[in-house]
Amino acid sequence: TGAVGVSFDDDVVRLLQVREQGGTLVVTGAAQREMDNESVDQERLATMLRDAIVSGGFVGRRCIVSLPERDVFLQSMQLPAMSDSELGEAVAWEASQRMGVARDAIRSDWIRTGADDVQSAARSEVLAVAARNTVLSKKLEALMSAGLRPMAVDTEFGGISRLFSRHHRRDADQGTSRAVLHVGEHASTMLVLRGESIAFCKRIEIGGRMFDESVAERLCLEPRAAGELRLARVQHGAADIDPATDRALREAIRPVTTELAHQVLLCLRYASVT
Repeated sequence: TGAVGVSFDDDVVRLLQVREQGGTLVVTGAAQREMDNESVDQERLATMLRDAIVSGGFVGRRCIVSLPERDVFLQSMQLPAMSDSELGEAVAWEASQRMGVARDAIRSDWIRTGADDVQSAARSEVLAVAARNTVLSKKLEALMSAGLRPMAVDTEFGGISRLFSRHHRRDADQGTSRAVLHVGEHASTMLVLRGESIAFCKRIEIGGRMFDESVAERLCLEPRAAGELRLARVQHGAADIDPATDRALREAIRPVTTELAHQVLLCLRYASVT
């Protein structure tokens, strides 16, 4: 049985635990709680999490935490070639400067992408990841108060990369590349995976909410109603929707889809060159 996965989003926290059985993964426990990320204090968050843990059927206390996209600084950097220990400190200072906060106010990490600097072989590309200590403390302390024991803090793109790398861990798979586009509520993440490694990762500021807003404006609906309409079309197809409404829906999302596709092509072009 794996650790409890705790995924924080802007307005919801989801908990999921799976175990391996007969070569497949089955759900051991699951829970979801709505929340307003701006107003829920640490004590209320701990109470909410404790209730979810008790009712969700979870086993053990170990958990892995995933932060919301907006709480994670994500940036590709070209840095001089250096050892891992030196690189960790260089990334921390660079990330703190770009975030506009003090060095000791963040925790950071990095991933070597293996991309080549087309202008200088003395520099290498790393993917810098960082989060503010205040953000980490609120969530981790609430989880500990709720009875869980956090083992690691993860990112959404990290979880996605491992999900799509479960069957690409052999030596023979290390040259196999896959492009993965994850469309989230507020933003999308474009990944290029090579074997079980991340070769490219970029956040694109286009998400499902932009699709909903475009449909809402076109059809004079509330964004929530527009989202429900889009979901119904995905689940049941266009047959259950008035043809004129379906046509208006497709025309409403076309500009957003076109811009997302354009950004994806730019990402793939950059990944191919480097």
